[in-house]
Amino acid sequence: MKAPKFGKSAEYSKGMTMALQQFAAMESECMPDGPVPGFATSGVCGDVPSAAHEVERAVQRALFSLPDVEFCSLQIHRFQDGVCLTGVVNVTNGKPKPQFERVAGSAAGVCRVINQLVVKNRTEKIAS
Repeated sequence: MKAPKFGKSAEYSKGMTMALQQFAAMESECMPDGPVPGFATSGVCGDVPSAAHEVERAVQRALFSLPDVEFCSLQIHRFQDGVCLTGVVNVTNGKPKPQFERVAGSAAGVCRVINQLVVKNRTEKIAS
């Protein structure tokens, strides 16, 4: 049994040319403007924030505005009628524990808050 030849024959070249032409035709049908549609405002993927992301950002801004609080990490996960807070937060020892649920729940579109934050006490004042 002979091994197949992998040289570039005229038949191979013709087949590749046809395949490339078919691909180019399909690409122009699928993406008439190229990879970024003509109606895109900036061409940046994810440039227009979704409603869910707006809620997450509103909750984040509210939590970051709390005094005597330093977030080591914070994740805000949106679900149907609320958010879940996860991460690690340092609070100044001796100060009242912030009402994370109340603050997060004040954002528009948030009815429920699941608080999974790990709260650590610090003895020194957190720089503002």
